[in-house]
Amino acid sequence: EWAMAEIVKNPRIMKKAHEEMDRVIGRNRRLEESDLEKLPYLQAICKETFRKHPSTPLNLPRVSTEACVVNGYYIPKNTRLSVNIWAIGRDPDVWKDPLEFNPERFLSKENAKIDPRGNDFELIPFGAAGG
Repeated sequence: EWAMAEIVKNPRIMKKAHEEMDRVIGRNRRLEESDLEKLPYLQAICKETFRKHPSTPLNLPRVSTEACVVNGYYIPKNTRLSVNIWAIGRDPDVWKDPLEFNPERFLSKENAKIDPRGNDFELIPFGAAGG
């Protein structure tokens, strides 16, 4: 739903996605899973939607198994911790123009490698990976 809302608000993005789909798939068949790797702009739209509109604002809490220091903060043993996924997606120290819906940010060399399954801190759409 969020992807469609963002695309409708941004006709340029809709046109570019439509052109990519026509070029790769054409109009005589349906999209197949094997087509996805050939649709970098569609993948970028998905990543940008995950960044701006994560499915959950906070990941499931974790409990520290031992005391530690993270970025200068002392974390006592048995502390419940959550990652504010929503805030990371809007952090100007992490993303340029974070409130703008811009799939192109995921087409650059560095950001194109960001994994939408939560293996990269910048994009954790479904909660932190691992257990």
